Formats: sequence, structure tokens, C-alpha cells
Amino acid sequence: MEQVINNACKYVDIHGKIEIFAMETNESVILSIKDNGIGIPAKDINRIFDRGFTGDNGRKTRKSTGMGLYISKKVADKLNINIEVFSQVSKFTEFRIIFYKLSDYLNVT
Repeated sequence: MEQVINNACKYVDIHGKIEIFAMETNESVILSIKDNGIGIPAKDINRIFDRGFTGDNGRKTRKSTGMGLYISKKVADKLNINIEVFSQVSKFTEFRIIFYKLSDYLNVT
């Protein structure tokens, strides 16, 4: 969550807005983190969890290593947590972190 929130802060302007909310389904609790920042280009969206990938946005800020989301996804996978991303350039980016109710979060191997 920290990495996603840090990224949201990095990619919104001075009048940016970040919304954090949760919703519950029968199978999961979904934490949504949505910003109205610069967005992620469609050509980059499937690569943002790749090791070392920064994309055009990351190269513009010079503060990106491409490791934060990569490590976040690796940890989430070990915990059986899913991360979904939705974005439109110049409009928004939304990360949904999905905690499944049937998962055993204490059994990490």
C-alpha cells in the first residue's frame, strides 16, 4: 500500500486528489487507491510490475528505479493478494488491492 500511495503522490500535481476507500464482496475486501494524476499510458500498463520498468512517466521524474511496484507485486503474490490497475492518461490511475477472505496470510513460504 505504501508504494502505491507514494506513487500516487509523485504523479499528481499541486492540486491533485487521492481517494482511498474499501469495498467488500462475498469473496474479498478491495482497497482502492485512486488519483487524478498523469495516468499510465496503455502501452505501459501491462509492464508496470516488471523489474526495472519505469516507463515514460518514471523517466520524466528521474526518481524512479522500477523496483517499487515490482517488489510490491512479488510480496502480494506470496500473500495471495491480487493487484489490479486501471488508468487513463491525464485523467486517473486506480490501484485495487484485493484481499481474499479465504487466504491464509500467515502461511508465507
